[in-house]
Amino acid sequence: MNELKSVLLRSWQSHFWTNTATTGVLTLSFSLILGILLFTTNLGRFLAVWGDEIQITVYLKDTVSAEQLGAIKRGFQSERAIEGFQYINKEAAQASFEKSLSSYGPDFLRAIQGDNENPFPASYLIKIAKEKKTPELIAGLAQEFSKWGGVEDVSFGQEWLKNYAVLLKIVRLMAMVFTTIILIGCVFTVSNAVQASLTVRREEIEILELVGATQKTIRRPFIVEGAFQGILAAAVSLFLLAIAYKLIYQSLDSVLGAATTLSTLSFFPFYLVVFVLVLGAAIGAAGSYVCVARLNTGWAAVHEGHS
Repeated sequence: MNELKSVLLRSWQSHFWTNTATTGVLTLSFSLILGILLFTTNLGRFLAVWGDEIQITVYLKDTVSAEQLGAIKRGFQSERAIEGFQYINKEAAQASFEKSLSSYGPDFLRAIQGDNENPFPASYLIKIAKEKKTPELIAGLAQEFSKWGGVEDVSFGQEWLKNYAVLLKIVRLMAMVFTTIILIGCVFTVSNAVQASLTVRREEIEILELVGATQKTIRRPFIVEGAFQGILAAAVSLFLLAIAYKLIYQSLDSVLGAATTLSTLSFFPFYLVVFVLVLGAAIGAAGSYVCVARLNTGWAAVHEGHS
């Protein structure tokens, strides 16, 4: 530990502004990556809560027989993804519709119905288990139900599910592309900073080589510097992102109150915070190694330094 402390103190005292600039760039890069990750994670949760209220509605034909009703009910009971289902007859469907339109006046429904009989079909409301609810599963079940005898139509919020799936795919794809680009940039940022340090300390390296220092001894301080810059940048990024998350959460809380969707939002769990810190150190060390791996030992490096 004393050796590591000595290496870091010497490096920052000798190249304070270079190290500060490098750490600043890494902090900005990590903040962008973590911000994208936090946004996409919470966006998925946010949209999933909106989708929790989606149910499959199976509309029945007026001519459906008792035998077909029994087969439909048994089909629902045998499907493991279905958490529950409710039968709504024609009278209940009409009463629900009248209640939803009561604000338009008591004669509104009578006006649009005319002299026809009850136009509303009987139906089943299907509730899908939350842990199994996916756009693909809901669409598949709806397609299967539509083929059953006695079924007139199936509704399940088709447009919402389609847009939900497309939006998540686009966001996740963009996040992967930007994250990859930024990570590559981080490695080269550290590498360039270490290259500048190598140039300044070239004579010192040559002397170490002449007195018999090994590659490992020469490379270690640079790799330690890079790892420290990486973990420092990751820690500062997490701190800044935590502050930004708290401010945004408080703003949403003042607007949405105790909304269910708001309760699903969360910051990174502890294990992921630790992983980010380790990853930051690894990226910093990798950036340093890309540069110092070219160092030779002995007279070859001396001649390279004077050429």
